[in-house]
Amino acid sequence: MTSLCETSSAFFLSLSIDTYLRPEPLPDRIFRARLRVIEGDRWTPELADQNTLRFQHRARDYRERINLIMRRSDLREPFEGSEILALDGNEEPGDLTLHFALYFDPYAELVSAADLRSILLEEITGQERKYFRNLTIDPNSLVIKEVSGTGDDVVGTSSSPLGGKDEVTVEIVTTARPPRKCEPLRLGYCRSVGYNVTTYPNFFGHGSLEEVEADLISFRELVDAECFRQAFDFICRLLQPPCEYRSIEEPTPGTVCRQYCQAFWSGCGERLPERLRRYLDCERFPESTGVQSCHSKPGCTGELQANAMSSRLCDGVADCADLSDENTCTFCAYGAISCGRSRACYARNARCDGKLDCPDGSDEKDCLSISPQVSFLTFPPPIVPFRPRFYSEGYAVFSEKGTTGKLCSVGMEGNEYVRNTVAESLCKALGYERVDYSEIRNDTEPNTSYVRVLDPRASEISFVRTQCQSKQSLYVACSHLECGVQSTLPATQSIGLSKMATPGDWPWHVALLRADTHVCDGTLVSKDWVLTTESCFQGQAKATWMAVFGAVRLSSNAPWTQRRRIIGMVKSPVEGSTAAMVRLETPVVYSDFVRPICLPDIPLKETIDRSDNNVTPTPHAEKYSTSKGGKLSGRKLKEYRQYFEMPGDDELVTDEYGDLNEAAKYVNQYSADFTDEQYHIPKAEAAVAGTHGRTTVSSVPGSVSAGPAAYPLPANSPQTNNYISALNYISSGGVANVGTGGVGFQQPTKLGKQSQWTNCNTLGWSRQRDHLQRVQLKLIDMSPCENISIATVNSMCAESAYHKQDCSEEEFAGSPVICLLPSDRRWALVGISSWRIACAPNGIERPRMYDKIIPNTPWIRDTITATVT
Repeated sequence: MTSLCETSSAFFLSLSIDTYLRPEPLPDRIFRARLRVIEGDRWTPELADQNTLRFQHRARDYRERINLIMRRSDLREPFEGSEILALDGNEEPGDLTLHFALYFDPYAELVSAADLRSILLEEITGQERKYFRNLTIDPNSLVIKEVSGTGDDVVGTSSSPLGGKDEVTVEIVTTARPPRKCEPLRLGYCRSVGYNVTTYPNFFGHGSLEEVEADLISFRELVDAECFRQAFDFICRLLQPPCEYRSIEEPTPGTVCRQYCQAFWSGCGERLPERLRRYLDCERFPESTGVQSCHSKPGCTGELQANAMSSRLCDGVADCADLSDENTCTFCAYGAISCGRSRACYARNARCDGKLDCPDGSDEKDCLSISPQVSFLTFPPPIVPFRPRFYSEGYAVFSEKGTTGKLCSVGMEGNEYVRNTVAESLCKALGYERVDYSEIRNDTEPNTSYVRVLDPRASEISFVRTQCQSKQSLYVACSHLECGVQSTLPATQSIGLSKMATPGDWPWHVALLRADTHVCDGTLVSKDWVLTTESCFQGQAKATWMAVFGAVRLSSNAPWTQRRRIIGMVKSPVEGSTAAMVRLETPVVYSDFVRPICLPDIPLKETIDRSDNNVTPTPHAEKYSTSKGGKLSGRKLKEYRQYFEMPGDDELVTDEYGDLNEAAKYVNQYSADFTDEQYHIPKAEAAVAGTHGRTTVSSVPGSVSAGPAAYPLPANSPQTNNYISALNYISSGGVANVGTGGVGFQQPTKLGKQSQWTNCNTLGWSRQRDHLQRVQLKLIDMSPCENISIATVNSMCAESAYHKQDCSEEEFAGSPVICLLPSDRRWALVGISSWRIACAPNGIERPRMYDKIIPNTPWIRDTITATVT
C-alpha cells in the first residue's frame, strides 16, 4: 500500500518534471532597421532627447507610417507593431536617420529580413507611394537585420524558407565629428558684418571656406535682388556665423532669431536654390529672449521712424527685440542696462548694489537665484534685469555689483539645517512652493566667483566673499511654480497698476492670431494649454493659428515675446459654457513675462482639504488629480483639429481601405477616438446676486518676510529677501483695502454656492487695437445682461467699476475676467468673454456678459493632467 508521503512525493516530482519539461513560449521575432530621410524632414538637436515633446510627436508620426505600411502588406498577419528607437543625425547637412524595430508573432508565418526589405523598398522607391510620399529616403541607407536580444550586435536565427541566410547588409561606420573650433573670418564678402571670428560647419552645411566660396554666387544674387532689406546681414550670419562660447564645452555658432528667419523667408525664401532651401527651416532657430540668445533683425529703430512710430522711441516700452529703442536713449549712458519697464537705465556694476536705480527696484531683484551654470545668466550679457527663463533646479547663484558667482558649501557641509533653510528660502523667494532636494555638488565651471555663509550659527545668515578651495557649491531643486503672480512688480506695492499695461503686468495674457491677424485672446493656464472660447473658431476655415505670449503691443517685437503654433482644441463639457482649451505645439518657457494664471477654485480646494485632512495644501495651475467624484485623469478628450493648419495637412487622404492616412500628416499626432460624454461634470450654477456670509482666507504660509534682511550680503551688499513671494498687499489676517475699493470674496462652500469677487479686471486693446490695457469691473446681478442678450446657466454679468467714460478699449472674444484671490496678491481667472465687446456711444457701456470658470475647473485641471509629459 502506497503511503501518503510517497503519493505526495510522486505528485510533486511529476509536477516538477512537467513544469521543467514544458516548453517556454517563444519570444517575439524582432528586426532592427535604419533608414535616412534626406528631404521632407530634417534633424534638429532637440530630437536627440526622447523626453522632448518634439521627439514624441515625430516618433509617433513615423511609427504610424511604418505600421500602415506593414498592415497593408502580405505580412499583416504576423505583424505585431513597431517602435521608434532613436532619431539621429547631424545639423549639417541635416539628414534625419530613423532607427526602429519591427515585432512579429513567432508562431505565425515565417518572416525574413529580405521580405521586410522588399516591402519597405517598394514604398520608398515606388511610383505610387502612399505613406512616405512627402519624404525622400535614400534607398541605400536601408539596413534591416534580425536580433535575438536587446543588442544590435546580436545576430538572429535565419528564417529564410530555403534555409539560406538572410540578406547581409554592410554596417555604415560613421566617424565622430571633430570638435568645433574658432577661426578667423576670411571671407572677404562678409568682412563688414561686425565680428572677425567664425566657425565651421556653418548653417548651410559648408565645412570650409572653399565650400562657401563655391556657393557664394547664389547668395550674392539674393542680396542684389533686394528681396529683403537685411539680406546681407542675414546671409553672412549663416555663412560665417560668429564663434561663441556659451558653456564650458566646445564653442557654438551664433545663430539668428526665428522671427528674423521668417522675415527673410517671406521675402527671399522662394528665390533660394532648392538644394539650399532645406537648410533654412526657421523652426530650427530659437526665439529671442531677454538674454539675447540669438541675433535679431537689425534696424528696428529705423523702421519705427519710417513707419511714423517715432513716438515709441524711448517711451519705456520695448518695441525692438534687441531693446535698441530704449537702451540708446538720453536717459541711458553708453553700456547701461535698460530697466525694462520704465524710462530708466542702470550701470552694469550697479546690479544688486543695495541701491534702487530703477523706479520699480528691478535692478535689485533676484540677487540670489538658481541656474545650472553661471554662464547661463551672464552670456550673452542680459539686456534687462528680469529673468528670461525660470530654472527650477541648479546651483545657488549670487549677484553683487555686477559680479555673478556661486554659493560655496563652506559652513554647510555638516550643517543640514542651514543648507535646508537657505534652500527653502531661495525656492520661495523665486516663486516656487516647495523644495525637492538640496545637496552639495562639485563645481567644474571655470572662472567662478564665490560667497560663503559668514556665521552658520547666527540668527540671520549673511554671506561673504571667499576663494572656495573645495570647489563645492550648493545645488537646489525647486518645484510647483506659483500661479497668478506678477513677478515683474516690486516686492512692496508702492507702484499701482496703470490702465495701459506695461511689460509683465499680465504675464498670462495671450493674443491669438489667425493667419497673422489678431482675432481672439486667451489665458495661459499651463505650459501647454491656453483657455479661450470656442466661438473664436466657429465658421472658420482651416488656417495657421498662433499664440503670442508676453506682448503688450501687438505691432512690436519685445525681446521676451514668445510665439507658439496651436495644434488642437478641446471644448468644455459643462452645460452652457463656451470655454475651450487650445493646445500648443511646444510648451512655453516660463519667465517673468510669461507665467500661468490661477484657477478660481483654489480657496475652495484649500478649505475642503484643510477641513478633511487638517493640512494646508499647495494648489497650483499646472497639475491636478481629482479625489472625490471619480478620477478623470485616465480619460481622454475629444480634440478638434479641423480649424488648424499644420505641416502635412495636404496629406489628408484615405487609402485603398478607406482609412484616414494618419501617418501622412503631422497634425494627427493627438487624434482621439473618444467623446465628451465620458465626463460627468456638474451642471453650471445659475448666477445669483447678493452675498451669503462673507468670509476671508488667510494667506498661504511660507512667504519670505518683508522686514529686515534675513539673508543679507556683507556691508554695502544687496538684500536677498526682496522677492516675489513677499508680494502681499492684502493682510494675512483678513482683507485690506486697496486703492479705492476693498478686496472681498464670498468663500465657496462644499455645496458650490455662487462666489462673489471684487477687485476684478478685464483686459482689452486700445482703439488702435494695439496696446493692452485693463478695465476695472464689478460683478452684478444678471438682470441687466438678460434684458439685452440670451443668458445661460453658466453666464455672469459685469459692468465697469466707474460710471464714466472708460471706453477706450475693445475686448476680444476669449478676453479674461481676473480677480484677486483673497489670501494674497495672486490673480485667478474667473470668467471669459464669448464674443467681442466694443464700446457703446455717449460713454455708456453695454453690460458685459461672461462665462464662469469655476464650473469648468475639474475639466480644466483634468485636461492639463492628462497631457503632462
